[in-house]
Amino acid sequence: MKKIRNNNLVIALVIALLFSIPLLTNSIPGFTVDFTYHLTRIEGIKTGLASHNFPIYIYPYANNGFGYASPLFYPDIFLLIPTFLYCLGIPIIVSYKIFIFIISFVTSYLSLLLFEHIFNNKFLSIISCFLYCFSDIRIALTYQASALGNVMGMMFIPMLFLSFYEYFIERKNNYLLIGVSFACMLLSHILSFTISVFMFGLFLIIDFFKNGIKK
Repeated sequence: MKKIRNNNLVIALVIALLFSIPLLTNSIPGFTVDFTYHLTRIEGIKTGLASHNFPIYIYPYANNGFGYASPLFYPDIFLLIPTFLYCLGIPIIVSYKIFIFIISFVTSYLSLLLFEHIFNNKFLSIISCFLYCFSDIRIALTYQASALGNVMGMMFIPMLFLSFYEYFIERKNNYLLIGVSFACMLLSHILSFTISVFMFGLFLIIDFFKNGIKK
């Protein structure tokens, strides 16, 4: 089991490195309004922490000192990672790029776990993981739209689907995995979380009419 886990880490690292090749250039990935907004969030978290405020609900010095209450509507917890790098003196854009690489690595690893669990076949798992990580929507969200929330949401979709598969197909009472999956979705992208809750509710209704109350 330990060897399989280590192999998955290496495979996930390779896939993440391949996906992150555009980050190695001096260009800025997806220079859009969203990109500058995420940099503002990182800067705002750093400023808030420097002011000894946590949790941070308002970026105190944004908008020419008027402040910006973005954290009230967009979860910031995972942005503590690039903020920490930024606080260490790493340039903010480089911190952002490192964060994108970390997201890609976690996405690769979680999708490997999902597909291995479903297919029980290493080759199919790797191919499926590669196709998921290099899907056109994920490339576009990362390198064209800089839709960081969506990208983080896609990071936890494999874990969420694994919890669904175990609960509805294998009939396991994996409430902890379901709870952690939903929590991660909520803390990364609220819209993805809302869609996930709707899907889970729909599956529960279908499962109820098909199999009755799950014991």
